[in-house]
Amino acid sequence: MKTIKVEIAHEGGRAVAVPVVGGTLTVWPNDKLASVEILPLSKEREDLFKSKGVTFTPVRGSSARKQAAAPPAFDIPALEKALADAKVAYQAAFEKAEKSDATDADHEALKKAIDALEDAEDNLEQAKK
Repeated sequence: MKTIKVEIAHEGGRAVAVPVVGGTLTVWPNDKLASVEILPLSKEREDLFKSKGVTFTPVRGSSARKQAAAPPAFDIPALEKALADAKVAYQAAFEKAEKSDATDADHEALKKAIDALEDAEDNLEQAKK
């Protein structure tokens, strides 16, 4: 979801709710908030906030040089090896947990192995994007 980074100053007499990702941010009278990410406002909403004493000042973004920096490099072979290791660990934990004399610790180890396998799959998938 697109957001904008602003500084918020409130000179009005009543608190207002500013839309942010996931809900709202309450801005109290005489508040000055620096570098807040809010949802974009229409001209009408901005005018409404202005009538209540709230002003929004855009914060300058990072420099073009920083934006042009290369994305972080992922070590795909290492992530593939981690996935293979997670599969081996899962298989071993599954075999232990399936035995008739399996303990609670064996079942807990299986849950952890499943989580590790899912994390390894997610990491590899994200790196390939």
